[in-house]
Amino acid sequence: MNGMMGYGSGLGIFWNLLFNIILILLIVGVVMLFLNRSGYGRAGAGPGSEERLARMEKDLEETKKMVEDIKKKLEEI
Repeated sequence: MNGMMGYGSGLGIFWNLLFNIILILLIVGVVMLFLNRSGYGRAGAGPGSEERLARMEKDLEETKKMVEDIKKKLEEI
């Protein structure tokens, strides 16, 4: 040891490995939590994503109707 003590020097190899895995999972979980709260990640992760999706679908339907109307007017001309 030469007088140098690490954070797990008294533990065995198994416990050091287990501690490192738990630490990594904890960090990844915290990062994913913050990403989900900020709106990144999956489509359903944001708090208002359902309302936003409904508005987008409504806008898409309105745009389709406008395109059909324009096509009809161009056919009349």
